[in-house]
Amino acid sequence: LGGGYGKDKTHVFYGKTGTFGSDKGFFIPEADIKSFKVIDEDYGKDNTNIYSEGKVLLGADVNTFAAIENPYYEDGKSPYYKDKSHVWYGQAHAITIIPEADVATFVVLAEGPYGEAKDAQHTYGFSAKGFFFVE
Repeated sequence: LGGGYGKDKTHVFYGKTGTFGSDKGFFIPEADIKSFKVIDEDYGKDNTNIYSEGKVLLGADVNTFAAIENPYYEDGKSPYYKDKSHVWYGQAHAITIIPEADVATFVVLAEGPYGEAKDAQHTYGFSAKGFFFVE
């Protein structure tokens, strides 16, 4: 299917070398095999849930969750995702809601090496030491 996702006749599964320190994949019991699609390398969805590295992403809206594209990154992707209610930051085996972010005005910025983004009230990104910041 792509990324770390695959399926057989009865199951959707996730696993890739190094996932959570293991080379073993696992079945995703909640996943609907008929409707499951890969969003990108670590994210998938079916008619009911969004999955992050094979785990249900609580609070994500299945109809509106999507990666925020950024043509300035080499792969065209950014570490930011959004749905109708939230902006999410995902990297290094974790994805979290950015509670301060305004979905309607949130954009990824072209400049800066650390994944900067902004909305009407704040600037977001990573410091040179790898710490997420909100200004």
